[in-house]
Amino acid sequence: MSSAGDDLMWMNCFAGDARIEGEDSDIIADRFIAHARQSHDWSFEEEALANYARNYAEANVRLTGS
Repeated sequence: MSSAGDDLMWMNCFAGDARIEGEDSDIIADRFIAHARQSHDWSFEEEALANYARNYAEANVRLTGS
């Protein structure tokens, strides 16, 4: 993943332990699901995690323009 400041979409894990970056919200969703499965013992369905990741990343773009 890239360093902060590049023109990539991003979102933070709601557990506060990771920043997920990617070229679009689908990539971020995939990376967030992988992070969640590897790093957390959550019972959330993948669709819920993907929706959270996409919404967070797309909201960042709307609010910050990047």
